[in-house]
Amino acid sequence: MPENKDNFGRNILVVFIFFLLFGGAAVLVAYVGSMFGSPKGDNRTAGLKKPLNGSAYTDPGEGERIHYVLDGNGDLVVREGERAPEEKPVQTAKAEDEAKEKPLPKREAKPEPKPEPAPEPKPAPKPKPKPKPKPAPKPKPQPKPKPEPVKKVDSGPKYVLQLVAYKEKYKAVEEMRSLKSVFPDVFMVRIDLGSKGVWYRVRCCEEPGYTAAKKRLANVKSSTKYSPIIVKTDK
Repeated sequence: MPENKDNFGRNILVVFIFFLLFGGAAVLVAYVGSMFGSPKGDNRTAGLKKPLNGSAYTDPGEGERIHYVLDGNGDLVVREGERAPEEKPVQTAKAEDEAKEKPLPKREAKPEPKPEPAPEPKPAPKPKPKPKPKPAPKPKPQPKPKPEPVKKVDSGPKYVLQLVAYKEKYKAVEEMRSLKSVFPDVFMVRIDLGSKGVWYRVRCCEEPGYTAAKKRLANVKSSTKYSPIIVKTDK
């Protein structure tokens, strides 16, 4: 009887130790799995930006303006009479590689052999005197063209349609080039809003009065995807 009691106690102790080791192993496996198997956030939403609040929108009538247009080759230039802003040039990889290249060693120039003196030419025979040409008749004086009358330029305010506005300059330039065939007078205005940053606004359809600009806005809105706004300008 005492021997049976000792065996029963040993069996209970073995079972207890087995369950204790098994539970510890399960906890360790679960911890390791959580460290290496679980994803750390969803990367698909990491690059999304929050929508702009009301303070991010700008007033189209404020800020310093610089107008850009496209020339005949489709290149972006500043409108005549204005000065382009000072922008830092972007150094390309090719320019950096050229700056890193070491100058080639100068080659020593070898003296060229002196040419042999040419034989003295024989004196040419004296040419016969040519007859004097007859003087050409004097042209009749043409009447001076009358100066064209100077057209009076309206110095009053103008109205234009603003189609879109971007903070990235290259986006505004691409938009101008795509609209050049539809609106030949399309141009871009650079607006510096201080703390709100620099904006590039694409505009077109300059009109001398608000009523004409309003009619033009209705035509553009019905025939294109844009919803332009009317902006008063003095340029």
